[in-house]
Formats: sequence, structure tokens, C-alpha cells
Amino acid sequence: MNLGSVDIISREIIKPSSPTPHTHKTFKLSFLDQLVPPFYVPVIFFYAAADVLITAASTTQISQNLSKSLSDALSLFYPFAGKLGPKNLAVDCNDAGAEFVQAHVRACMDDVIQDPKIDQLLKYLPMDPNMVINSGDAPPPLLAVQINFFNCGGMAVGVCSSHQISDADSLVAFIRTWAELCRRPQGQKGNFTHPQPIFDLARHFPSREISGFGFSQSVYVKKEKLVTKRFIFDTDKLLALRRAATSPSGSVVKDPTRVELVSAFIWKNIIGSGKSQLSAAWHVVNLRPRITSVKMENVFGNCILKRFVFSDDVGPEFHELVGKLRNGLSEVNEEYIWKAGKCDDYLNSVCHSFDLTVNGKMDTCG
Repeated sequence: MNLGSVDIISREIIKPSSPTPHTHKTFKLSFLDQLVPPFYVPVIFFYAAADVLITAASTTQISQNLSKSLSDALSLFYPFAGKLGPKNLAVDCNDAGAEFVQAHVRACMDDVIQDPKIDQLLKYLPMDPNMVINSGDAPPPLLAVQINFFNCGGMAVGVCSSHQISDADSLVAFIRTWAELCRRPQGQKGNFTHPQPIFDLARHFPSREISGFGFSQSVYVKKEKLVTKRFIFDTDKLLALRRAATSPSGSVVKDPTRVELVSAFIWKNIIGSGKSQLSAAWHVVNLRPRITSVKMENVFGNCILKRFVFSDDVGPEFHELVGKLRNGLSEVNEEYIWKAGKCDDYLNSVCHSFDLTVNGKMDTCG
């Protein structure tokens, strides 16, 4: 079902409300930033109409409030307003700005969110999330926003941020700041209800020369046509998975999380339908709460690592895979993290895992 066309009303560039200080003009990327896909991190927020009698004047006022507060937020998260530098190892914080798009959707919001289709949702984003972002003569913006107004008065805010400079945690921190600035009365100053970002990830994890390991961000770029599907695990299904994971006598995880249960379920089905005996499941691990020796809670950037967990069993029990996931992720402690950033073992392991997957010698889910 086609859920209405999206008409672009305007496109503009929003610059930071105050210039980035000269001392902050170069934002160095970290070793962890070097390991992520060169794509966008997309997110869409849907807001029901507070008043069904939405007028052109009110949508104009909403757009003005959002663009003004976006400008203020960019002055605090200044790398988002910059451009990728040579070799994608730094951001030139030149206040080039973020793209701000306004659009009208010829549909009602309830029809869209009742049974969302991935290909339809892409229309509410300002960029193709799978676009490869590289430095060059005309690099795309590191942050783009699309404000979508529906016929019913509802609104969707689509945001795309470059994964090369920020993870989901950093994007959420930016959006929280933007939202708080948007709610404030005009001209009001004051402290924020949540801490502001720290831009020193590269000091703890300096960038490295990684080409000799055979790793390139191009490994994430697929030529095949990708298919995206959405699966819903309701309460009953999750309870059934929990029973399957905890009931066997050999079960070692008696309190599996929902993520562990669903991940192990997908992994087991891939093993059953895959072509290789060797398989792996991987998770992206947020390192911020796992590092205690230095303050990392509010650090900006990709403070994440991929953790691969392997199985060479062609018929593993479900509870065994849950146990493998629990054990594998629990090993990502502070000692593991610092070693991964400084030694070659972690990078060699990641490169080897990608090589096995690309060459059809290992089935992978993550």
C-alpha cells in the first residue's frame, strides 16, 4: 500500500548560532571511528497532532522553532556542522552547517505507523541511510534533518547523522539537547538537564594505520540488493523463548535478556539454514558504562566495539547459544577494551571474521 507521496517544500543549510572556536576547528577521529560503516545513522520520531486544525502559519512557526534550536544545538555539537577531512581521519569544523528539509506528506500519520513498511519510512528521511559518506570536493553533510507534516496535523522528524563521527548514543544526546533548546522560551539561558558532550575520544583511542591489516570501510558496502524485514516478538513469544533457554538442565543463563533471547533465536535459525558449519553472531557493545578509570559517560563519537561470538556446531541447543552470547559479551571488560584499542589482536580478529563471511566460509548474523 502506498501511504502517500512526500512533497519537498524547502531545503536549506542551518549553520551553528555561534562560530566554533579556533581551538576546536579540527576534531580528530578515533581508532573506534575508523571501524564503523561509512553510512548514516537514521532515526525517525513521530508526533501526534495536539490540535487537528493545523494551519500553514502554525507549521511555519514549528519549522522556525526547530531550525532556530537546531542552530543553537549545532554550536554545542560542532562536529555535526563540519566536513570530513582527508582520509576521513578528522572533521574540519568549518561551520558548513546541517541540511534542514521541510516536507508535506499526503497521508495521515496513523496510517503510516499502524503497519510501517521500511521502504515507505525511507521517504521521511533527508538522506539515503546507505549513502557512502566520504571526504571530497562536495561531501554530503554530516547531519541532515527532515521535518514531515502530515495531512492530519501529525509530524515526523527524520534525522540522519554520519556514523563515521557518531554512534547512536551520541546522536541521541544531540537530539535531547536539540529538544530541550526547542522547548525553552525564546532567549532563555540556563543549564541543561543532562550533561553535555566531551570531545576527547581520540585522546583515549588514537587513530591508527589499519590498511596493512586488510581492513577498509568498503567491506560494509554491498553490491547485492538488500532486503529488510520487520519481525515482532510479543510478550508470549518472548516468554516461550525464555522457557526454552532456562528449562534445560544444561542451561547456565537463568536470567536471559530480551536481546540475548532474540539474538540466539535468529542465530540458531541461521545455523539451521546456512551453508557453513562455522557461524558467528556479533553485537555492537557500548563501551561507555564499561570503562570506569576515566570519564566516558558523555563522550562524543563511536565509543563502541563489535564483539563476535562463534560456534562450529551444526546443531547447537538454543540455551547453548544464549550461554555463548552471555559469556562472549561479558568478556568485554575494561581490560579487553584498552587492549583492543592498542594491540593488533582485536583488529586481526575482526578482519578475519569479515574475510570468512565475505568468502562464504562463515554464516554471520548481527
